[in-house]
Amino acid sequence: MVVIGLMGTNGSGKDVVADYLVEKHGFVSFRSGDISREVASKRGLKLTRDNLNVVSKELYAKHGETFFVDTILKKIKDSSVEKAIFNGVRNPVDAKIPLQKLGNEYVLVLVDAKPEIRFERMKKRARPGFPKTLEKFKEHEKREFETFNMHETFKYTHKILRNDSTLEELYSQTEKLVKELLLI
Repeated sequence: MVVIGLMGTNGSGKDVVADYLVEKHGFVSFRSGDISREVASKRGLKLTRDNLNVVSKELYAKHGETFFVDTILKKIKDSSVEKAIFNGVRNPVDAKIPLQKLGNEYVLVLVDAKPEIRFERMKKRARPGFPKTLEKFKEHEKREFETFNMHETFKYTHKILRNDSTLEELYSQTEKLVKELLLI
């Protein structure tokens, strides 16, 4: 089995990489954010980043810091897939637990791009609650980094995919990663 943990900053291209791996290489994607979205929807909350962050913090407080990663790893195990993606690694526990449980079957990949590029991508998505200026975007991201201790999480990274250029370049980097992991 191969499990790729995907993490990255807002608008970095995590979902683009995940979709590519699903479509081109038969991976199955498991998103930690879906857990928070489901809970927020049941509560009748709008699915804004701020609301989802609040729900995530509440779930951590209620069920412990390993709640999301344990839930995702159980879903992966129960699915019996050979190639899985844990999309949405955010905090150090999300990074450490799969390494402990899966060993060399797990690789953590950081997808990133310059803040200005990510801001423009996010602006095009026009999601509710999205910061309207680059300055506000950076402030929001700083809060998110502090909330989830993402600087510490990034230390567990095995591979980095830079998404500052074209989709073709990102796909090329992703292909190289797949060849390394699957030895093809």
